[in-house]
Amino acid sequence: MLENAKLAMKKKKFTESLEIFSELYQQQPYSMEALEGISKSYFGLRKFDKAIDVCNQALSINGNTAWPHVVKSYILFIQKNFTACKEEAQIAFNISSQDWEATFWWGSVLCHQGNLDEGVSLLEKAVLLEPDELSIYRNLSTAYYKQKNHEKYYWSLEGINRIKPNVFLSLLIYFGRKIKLNKWH
Repeated sequence: MLENAKLAMKKKKFTESLEIFSELYQQQPYSMEALEGISKSYFGLRKFDKAIDVCNQALSINGNTAWPHVVKSYILFIQKNFTACKEEAQIAFNISSQDWEATFWWGSVLCHQGNLDEGVSLLEKAVLLEPDELSIYRNLSTAYYKQKNHEKYYWSLEGINRIKPNVFLSLLIYFGRKIKLNKWH
């Protein structure tokens, strides 16, 4: 059942994942994994208030859990409340600096706020923790582009292309490396 819920989540079938995670939670009250799935399903469905309620419920069970802070930070970012977003991301990272998602998100927030060196360092750590996560490579590619780091930019695009192959991206990588542009826009 848990694997079906995770698969539905991965395929962005959030209504289905919500149903399965909710059923799992009914069978296993206080399951943090089920609560995480419910919260992230609500997030995917853009039901932010419900997602935050589930995060708060999880924190009342275990206040030393990173993922509720990550989900809350995602929501605050979308709502353009960057100060609170940063606070939640930092709390998550402080709780679990070895969790790929907390590390990824804290690095992403730092990059967004212009702290590229520290942010990139954390994103690079996140990719080592979770080498098949598309979002890490996407954010790394943006950060490398801003740093004008040509080789790492194309390396991150290759990571995206490995996870989600795309002919146009393959061409961009091939010709971009072939031309070796000296000037970035």
